Amino acid sequence: MKKIKYKYPYINGIRISGKLNDLPIELHNYLTIANFNYFYLLDYFVKRTNKQFKKKCGLDLIIFFLDYLDTHIDDDIELVAEGNFAEEFKNCVKLVCETKKHNLTLKKIKPDCGFFAKIKTNLFHNPFMLRNLIKLRLTIRYFLGLIRRIMGKTNKNDVEVIFLSNMRFSRKNEHNNALFGSLIKKLDETKIKNKVIRYDPPRYYFELKRFIKEFLLQKESYLGDYYRVSHFFKIKKNMKLFKRKWNQIKNYADLKNIFNYKGYNYYSIIKPRLELIFNSISYFAIDNKLITNEIIKKEKFKAIIIDSESSLYGKGFMLNLKDKESKVMALSHELIYPGCDHICRKNDLIKNKKNIYWRPLPDIKCVWGEFAKNILLEDCNYKDELIKITGNPKFDYLFNKKYDKKEILEKYKLKENKKKILIASNRSWQLAPFISELLSKTNEYEVILKLHPKEDLNSIKKYFERIPVKIIEGIADINELLNVSDIAVTEASTVGFEAMLLGKIVFILTRDKAEPRGMPYMQYKAAIKINSAKNLLNELNTLKNKEHEKKLIENMNYFTNHINYGNDGKASERVVAEIKKFL
Repeated sequence: MKKIKYKYPYINGIRISGKLNDLPIELHNYLTIANFNYFYLLDYFVKRTNKQFKKKCGLDLIIFFLDYLDTHIDDDIELVAEGNFAEEFKNCVKLVCETKKHNLTLKKIKPDCGFFAKIKTNLFHNPFMLRNLIKLRLTIRYFLGLIRRIMGKTNKNDVEVIFLSNMRFSRKNEHNNALFGSLIKKLDETKIKNKVIRYDPPRYYFELKRFIKEFLLQKESYLGDYYRVSHFFKIKKNMKLFKRKWNQIKNYADLKNIFNYKGYNYYSIIKPRLELIFNSISYFAIDNKLITNEIIKKEKFKAIIIDSESSLYGKGFMLNLKDKESKVMALSHELIYPGCDHICRKNDLIKNKKNIYWRPLPDIKCVWGEFAKNILLEDCNYKDELIKITGNPKFDYLFNKKYDKKEILEKYKLKENKKKILIASNRSWQLAPFISELLSKTNEYEVILKLHPKEDLNSIKKYFERIPVKIIEGIADINELLNVSDIAVTEASTVGFEAMLLGKIVFILTRDKAEPRGMPYMQYKAAIKINSAKNLLNELNTLKNKEHEKKLIENMNYFTNHINYGNDGKASERVVAEIKKFL
C-alpha cells in the first residue's frame, strides 16, 4: 500500500501554483440568463480558489489535484491530509481511486478548523449568508456614494473620456494615479475633458477603510455615486432568475458531462462552488451588469480606458457597449506572458457577436512591446490592427520626474548613511523569516519592506513585531523608494522591472526551482534568483567582480528594451494619440 500525504499549500514539496485551465465553453449555455451572457463576469469565481471558500474550491485547485494524483496514484493508497482544502483533496483522491479501481484507506483527514475558520466557513459557505454579506458590502458602497452626493463631491462634468480605476491605482491627486496619472495630465494639456471613476473591489474589505479615510472628500467620481435604491430591487429580481435556473439544471446529465478531465468526472467536487455562484456570487455579476449600464446611460462618453480586459468592471462595460458607438481601450497594468489571466485564449467560437459564446475584446489594446504583442497574436483572438505598441505609460514617471533623494529619506525616515535593500511582495507576511535571517547576518544594509496595495499595514506589522525592518504601506510611491534604494528584491512583481529601468540590480526570491510567473527575468538572465538571505549575501559578494556585474547589466538593458518599447518617457504621448482617434 502506498502513502500519500497532503498539507496545504504543498503536496510532497510541490507548491500549488494556481494552474488554470480554460473553463468548459459549454458553461455559456447555463450562464446566459434573460438574454445576457454572464459567463465572463463569473468565470473568475468558477476558476479561482480562495481561502474564503475552504470547502468549495475552484477549478484551478481541482485540476491541479487531479493532475498530480493521476500521475502519483497507481496502486492502493493510504491518505493523510490536513490544512485548507484537505476535504477537497480527499474527494479528488477518492475520485481517482474509484476511476482506477484502487482501494483507498483514509488514515487522517484534518481540515483547517480553527475558531475563526469555522466562522468564515459558516458565513461564506451558506448561500443565504453569503448573499447578504455581498448585499451589505454593496449597500455600504451606496451609502458612501449618497454621502458624497449630499456633500457635493460627485464629479458631474460631461466628459469625452473616462478612466476606470481600481482603488489600488488611486492616489490623493488624480494626476498621481499609479496607472493613468500621466495620461490624465496629457489629456488635460490638450483640453480633452476626462474623469476618473474609481471602484473598490467588493472582495477587498480593507480597501473600504482606506477609501473612507483618504478619498471620501475628493471630487473625483466613485462607483457608489451611481447607485440608487432601485438598483437593489433590480438585482433581487434578477437573482430569482439565477436561483430558478440552478434548480432546473443542477441534475442535468449534460451539465455534469462537461466537467471531465483526463477521464475523471469531477462534477460532484465543483458542484458546491457552482451552487454558491448561482445562489449568491451571481449578485456581483448582476450588480456589475446593471451599474456599468447605468454609467453608460448617464455619462454618454466617447471612450473608456480600462486597466486590462480581465478587470471585472471592464468586462461589464465591454459587454454593455456591444452595439454602441463608445469605444474601449485596454492597457496592461501587468506584463502579458504565456498563460496569464489577462488574455483570452484563441477560439473561433468566441469571435462572432451573434454567437452565444461571443467574448468582448477592447477596440484597442495598448501593450508594452513586441514581447506582449506576439503572445496576443499567437495565443489569442486579437487581430494585428487592434494591438498598438506604446510602452507602459506607468513607467513615464521613472524617466520624467526628478526625485530629491534627501527629501525622500526624510519623508520615510530612512537612514542616510546606509545602503538600502528594497523588498516588495504581495505576500509580505511570508517574508518574516527571510528578513530576520538577512538582518542577523549583516548590518551593512537598511532593509525596506514595501507592502502590496492589497495588503493591510496593521496586519503585516504583527508578523514583524521583533524584526527591525522598515515597513512602508502599500499606497506609498514605489518609484520614490526605488530611487533611494541600491538593490531590489521581489518575487515576480513588475517592481523588479521598474527597478531595472532605474539601473538597479534585481534579485528574484523563489522557494522552488520554477521561474516565477509574470516576468521572464531568468529566461533573459536579467536578474539573479535567490532562495535565502545567505544566498542573497553570497550573490552580492559575487557582484563585486566587475566583469560579472557588467554582464548582468548588459542582460538587464537588453531585457528592459525588449519588454518595454521606447523607455523614453513618451509612452503616455503614444497612448493619448490612440485615444484621440476615438474622439
